[in-house]
Amino acid sequence: VVSGSCADDPLYGPEIKRVQQTVGVGGKTYIGDCKMGALQTRALVAGSGDYYVCPLAGKQMPAEALEKLLSPVFSGAQGLTQVYHPETPEQPRLIAEGYEVRVELEAAVDGQPVQWQERRLVVRSVAHAVRQAENLDERLRQAVAEIGQLNDRKQGKKILDAEALKV
Repeated sequence: VVSGSCADDPLYGPEIKRVQQTVGVGGKTYIGDCKMGALQTRALVAGSGDYYVCPLAGKQMPAEALEKLLSPVFSGAQGLTQVYHPETPEQPRLIAEGYEVRVELEAAVDGQPVQWQERRLVVRSVAHAVRQAENLDERLRQAVAEIGQLNDRKQGKKILDAEALKV
């Protein structure tokens, strides 16, 4: 636990080094949030022989790069692996689907180059997709209702038809 008085990104490195001094390096897995996804942090962990799991934020995975990963899925060229809930083998419930891509990365850590291969999991959560679809449907219903109210009379103002508006 560290002070909350500055950005999290630069705090991961010293804390990871401190943990490595205590429990050693190699074979450990660090799990973090998207701030752990900073290239320097990932390079530090990979360069020490340890592993990391973290989501990549927009800075590490810009919209163009994400579109490049998703376009083969949309075109049908990339198959997806389905992930089912483990507690319901008799009635499988799909919880996610996705695929893996490997990316070669390189960064300097303490002035030394570090090269590693990163496994990126491109995953679509079914529950999240359902929530997004429901939210979109609700926003569309609201927009249609608001458009329908545009013709309602307000404060005694006369509603003009198309011909009257041309004058």
